[in-house]
Amino acid sequence: MGSRNTYLGCCVVVGLLLAGTSAAQAQMDPVFTYQGLLKAEGVPLTDTVDIRFSLWDDPLTGKQIGSSFMPLLGVDVANGLFTVDVDAMAFGPAAFDGNPRWLEIEVHDGIGWVALSPRQPIMPAPYALYALDGAGGGGGSIWESWGSDIYYTTGNVGIGEQYPWAPLTVVGTGDKEAVVVNNADDGTSAYLAGFGTGVSAYTMNPDGAGVYGSNGSGDTGLCIGVWGHASKPDGYAGFFSGRGYFEDNVGIGRTPATELDVAGTVRMDGFELTVSPVSGYVLTADETGIGTWQPGGGSSVWSADAEGINYQAGNVGIGIESDTAASLNVDTNGQQAIHAHNGNASAQTFALYAEADSTLARTIFGDATATSGQTVGVFGRASSPDGYGLFGDASSATGSAIGVYGRSDAETGYGGYFETNSDNGYAGYFVGRGYFSGNVGIGTTPTSSSLTVGGLVESTTGGFKFPDGTI
Repeated sequence: MGSRNTYLGCCVVVGLLLAGTSAAQAQMDPVFTYQGLLKAEGVPLTDTVDIRFSLWDDPLTGKQIGSSFMPLLGVDVANGLFTVDVDAMAFGPAAFDGNPRWLEIEVHDGIGWVALSPRQPIMPAPYALYALDGAGGGGGSIWESWGSDIYYTTGNVGIGEQYPWAPLTVVGTGDKEAVVVNNADDGTSAYLAGFGTGVSAYTMNPDGAGVYGSNGSGDTGLCIGVWGHASKPDGYAGFFSGRGYFEDNVGIGRTPATELDVAGTVRMDGFELTVSPVSGYVLTADETGIGTWQPGGGSSVWSADAEGINYQAGNVGIGIESDTAASLNVDTNGQQAIHAHNGNASAQTFALYAEADSTLARTIFGDATATSGQTVGVFGRASSPDGYGLFGDASSATGSAIGVYGRSDAETGYGGYFETNSDNGYAGYFVGRGYFSGNVGIGTTPTSSSLTVGGLVESTTGGFKFPDGTI
């Protein structure tokens, strides 16, 4: 159309119900036929036009019923006459409540929508679909009215289901949603049994909530705002795409006693504590298992270099407060207080190496304090044919320095116990003097004698010196 036309409408609602004529029919088609006469510049029009309908409660001004327009595109008009089907449900399920209604018809002239005047009154025929004085167009409606609302209290209501098992049972077909709830004001929509999920909802409102659950105001009982259940092992009782907000405690696997209470293992790539985070603090737990950030001495008390880590500000206690003169004080109830292992198999190595420079040094001191049993003050073992189970080096050239010092207070204990499984090995090898304050047994348990030998005694040089001085 090169210019904008002025349309004149002379229209009549025919009022034919296309769903059938039986008053006992259980379901009615909410479509009625509309026939009208359309002129352009006073001449009956022959063309194809786009028409849309809206419903009003007044012939001139008033309020639109519902927020929807029902457009019909490509309507054929011959000599001004056209016939279309109007779906009454397009105006909302409560559009026809017994009050007068008028149709406003608009035609698109290629530039915009042109409203025809006057609005057309709705004749009684469409009201047969919603009549409160006749079920499906007959008599004895099962619905009752309250103002513009209707209600039913006798039993369950089924939509798409002949035998409803709930107050409202809705069964959809195919991949369509069974129920769609939409709020045009805030852009919130909810779909029940749609898109392969039991309930899905979304909102376009930046301050809205797709799903909102509240357990009411009850102080007792099991009140659940939102309840989800998954029967399949790969299913989800609740699935959230985006952020989730819970105002109170959350429990996984059990009733929550804290903000997040998990019965089982928690797996994560990392976590962040936002309460008093300070550089150098460490995460510790109290006797109840509650973890908090605690001072770690600002920066770490340990220093790191190419050789490892070290601490030089004082003594170190492991399993015990470092309140003794020992630089390293280890206390445990386990079998081993200190376990040292060197995996180098090709060179002379030491799993534990001790060095003392004092003239009264005890490089390694072992004290088996039990007063009974076969206790051992110092125990060393080497599996290598050239190895040392225990190696002590007192490097001072003067004084009473001791490379290895062992003591046992038990009557049958040993200050030092040496054992070898190698034919060419040494249970104990001493370079320099050796001192034993108690009896010594070689190859046998020591007796009351200072030296008891279970075997042959051989002297390669010097021989033996007896108390009377003879050799």
